[in-house]
Amino acid sequence: MIFIRRVLFLIILFFVGMPMCVKAYLQSTRNFSIADGLLSNIVFDIFQDSRELVWFAADAVLFEFIGEEIKFRKELSRLQGERINSICEDEKGNLWFSAQIHGEDWMPHSSLADEWTNSPIELNYGENDLAFTFGMDFCQNISNVRFRYLLDGFDEKWSNWSSSSDAVFSHLPSGNYTLKVEGKHLNEGVIIPSSFDIIVKPSWWKMWWFIILLSLIFGGLVYVAMWGYAYFIRKREKERIKQSNRVIVLKMKSLQNQLDPHFIFNSLNSIQSYILEEKKESALEYLSDFSNVLRKKIENANKDFISLSDEIAYLQLYLKLEQMRFSNKFSYKITANTAINPFKSKLPPMLIQPFLENAIRYGFAALETKGNLDVNFEIEQDGYLRCIIKDNGVGRKKAKDLHEDSNIKVHHKTMIITQDRIKLLNKVLSNGRIYEYFIEDLTDEKGFPSGTKVVIGFPKQ
Repeated sequence: MIFIRRVLFLIILFFVGMPMCVKAYLQSTRNFSIADGLLSNIVFDIFQDSRELVWFAADAVLFEFIGEEIKFRKELSRLQGERINSICEDEKGNLWFSAQIHGEDWMPHSSLADEWTNSPIELNYGENDLAFTFGMDFCQNISNVRFRYLLDGFDEKWSNWSSSSDAVFSHLPSGNYTLKVEGKHLNEGVIIPSSFDIIVKPSWWKMWWFIILLSLIFGGLVYVAMWGYAYFIRKREKERIKQSNRVIVLKMKSLQNQLDPHFIFNSLNSIQSYILEEKKESALEYLSDFSNVLRKKIENANKDFISLSDEIAYLQLYLKLEQMRFSNKFSYKITANTAINPFKSKLPPMLIQPFLENAIRYGFAALETKGNLDVNFEIEQDGYLRCIIKDNGVGRKKAKDLHEDSNIKVHHKTMIITQDRIKLLNKVLSNGRIYEYFIEDLTDEKGFPSGTKVVIGFPKQ
């Protein structure tokens, strides 16, 4: 039936000539011409698509035959003013048109860019540069048609009325839009509205599921970070307590070694000698100093820091006691830089005394001349305190060779405890700069040993 109808159309066109003729369902024949509002009386092809819609190709104009009337569908902007020669349809239902452009036959290289649909379209992220072309169903001159449009969700107001049937939108954000179009004919003044829904999908990282997933991951990371930080704090606190306890233990051990039986026995022996020699005043003075040394040792053992003033007072008592015990075999001097406030400067107790004991017991013991011990305190601009101890003893190497006995071992143990205390203080109490000490062997002009220099550093507290 379709074939018969198409042949009949062609026969009628051949004999009738200029008017376009359509026979609907082989029951009646009607003539359509410019008088009926068509743009041309010449038809170059008639085609029925898979939807059983009949199409007519004229000069750059497509008509669609529906029921009892022919409707103008659209003016092809690409082919404006040119001749459409034929119409065909592919297996996907796309219509193809061949045309003669500027006197030459033309066939598009791809399917039509225009798609007619009433369903909303969904575009992926990045497909946000859109162009639309409008049209109206009418049978009168299209030059009198005016359009205006509004993209709801993007535009704030309607466009001006214009004969242009195109609308272009660039870089549309993701979201839901409605393209509202109104068309009117200047002679009729009737406004015909139409609308079209557009959905631009957001990027995958803006989708709700990704946001929830990212929130869960972020929340998990925050939880792990907080748990890890709390674990680190607990571990650090346990380590700090452990090290603090270790410092206390080492301080007690240092006190025990400084109050070793050898020291107490020698002190009591010196007091006994003064008594036997009937040097009552010397015995009382020594006994008083000895008791003060013991008292200060015990008092300072319970403190993390003491003032420089208290440390100097204790060192003076200790050196005076040792000077009397060694029958003035050495002299001593304790000085402090005038820039130092001895009451505000703080340092750990019982760190300096082992170095003084080392100088007296092993530096001066084999010295043929009178020993000289200088203790000087200096301070840097950032409050870093230094204690510089100088003696003119026999030096470390000779002292080691001359004193290979158990007393050396006892003193060596005391120095190890002192070194361990300094290491732990750096972990527990240091606030930037560290506790440190170094020992330098002094020599005379000829290169012979002339004593020892010890420098002990205390960060500001």
